[in-house]
Amino acid sequence: MDQDTIDGLKAKAGAALHDKVEELAGKHARLAVVPTAAGVAIFRNPKRTEWQRYMDTIFDEKKRSRAIEQLARDLVVYPDASTFLAWLEEFPGIPLDFADPLTTLAKGEAIAFEGK
Repeated sequence: MDQDTIDGLKAKAGAALHDKVEELAGKHARLAVVPTAAGVAIFRNPKRTEWQRYMDTIFDEKKRSRAIEQLARDLVVYPDASTFLAWLEEFPGIPLDFADPLTTLAKGEAIAFEGK
């Protein structure tokens, strides 16, 4: 990621997460910073197998409702997994905030998304 992209992600994440964005940008090709009702979540780009599992699930009528939540759980790099699961328990609708950002990541862009 170029420095302008990292700076944009840091701006979206807020001052408290600047160091975390820098750290994660050094580990992952692309990131999405997504503000939610629970807090700011940061996601890494999906691997091909993760994306394929999502695509297979999203088109399976019996599993569709869990598809974006599972992809988000696979890709979240901040907060930690237990905190993220607690967010999902408290705010079960926040996976809807993740659909566009995670799709954009899969298409090859690093992004900061408007949110709550």
